[in-house]
Amino acid sequence: LVWRKIDNFTAFTDGGTTWVNGPNGLQRRPNGERFSWERDPVSSGGSPAGGVMPSPAATGPATPSAARPSVTVVIVPTATPRATPTPAPAPSRSDTVNCGDFASQADAQAALRADPSDPWGLDKNRDGLACESNPPPKDGRRVPR
Repeated sequence: LVWRKIDNFTAFTDGGTTWVNGPNGLQRRPNGERFSWERDPVSSGGSPAGGVMPSPAATGPATPSAARPSVTVVIVPTATPRATPTPAPAPSRSDTVNCGDFASQADAQAALRADPSDPWGLDKNRDGLACESNPPPKDGRRVPR
């Protein structure tokens, strides 16, 4: 888990997939791709795989701080590893969807954030939070309604 100072986003990777808490809430992508709103974390010499700084163990000896961007690494221990659910793709306007079509509340919240008019009725009480009873991960940043 890292906080990237250069673009002020938090990201997590399992080595193949990166989850980024960005302007559209929590989103996931393959490590080899970037969202259009992500900035390059390395000012020169290219970008590390996945756009997230690798751990110090993966990079070898330390390099001067001027050569690497400043990041804060937070390690969160877990008692038992658990499988990460695969989120459903964001539906198009023509699709009929409901909260059960999303693997998590954060996935539904991303769909609401992408289209605040809420054509699918994911925010029935209009409080800015979609599918509040869906399982974690949760995204509690309300969408103005």
